[in-house]
Amino acid sequence: MEMSEFLVVDKEDFYNLRMDVYLVKEFSLRYNYFRTMKIFQKTQTIAITKLASKSKSELYSLNSIIQTDTRQARNVYFVQQGIVDILRHGKKK
Repeated sequence: MEMSEFLVVDKEDFYNLRMDVYLVKEFSLRYNYFRTMKIFQKTQTIAITKLASKSKSELYSLNSIIQTDTRQARNVYFVQQGIVDILRHGKKK
């Protein structure tokens, strides 16, 4: 099992810094992103809401390898912004 590390913020400080507003905005951006995708056009609102609430944004630097073998991937990636190169290696005969 992998160790976990947490950052802890006092609840009062969290609300004083208006981080709750930030979280709602982030959720709205993810929800709207999924809602506008053609693949999710006929998906029920509750499913899109669940997808948006369980997803997170991640930034990757230029020339980063994000996934080396999608057959073993635990996540599905959606490109929100930027350009991504997908390299596929065929089986050698």
